[in-house]
Amino acid sequence: MENGSALAIASVAVLATVGVVAKQLDPLDGLARGMDEREFDPRALAMGTQVQLQHTGDRTVASRIARDHLSQHPDYYEALAVMQKRLERRAG
Repeated sequence: MENGSALAIASVAVLATVGVVAKQLDPLDGLARGMDEREFDPRALAMGTQVQLQHTGDRTVASRIARDHLSQHPDYYEALAVMQKRLERRAG
């Protein structure tokens, strides 16, 4: 097999693997799947979306991640803010 063919096959294998991983991480398949945005406290969802925007530039993805967290713990982002303030006080 020529080096070019081997490289092409390896590239396809890598892209296929990346596609599988990306599908597994699809925020549409999260814990809040099927839940409407209106089912969440708008203030908590806005706060969560802002926090998640630190990790992604995509507002839709940030909102979906926030909804996943809020579906498990409705006070997730309030608790996160309290924890961050405690850590900041401890740090000096």
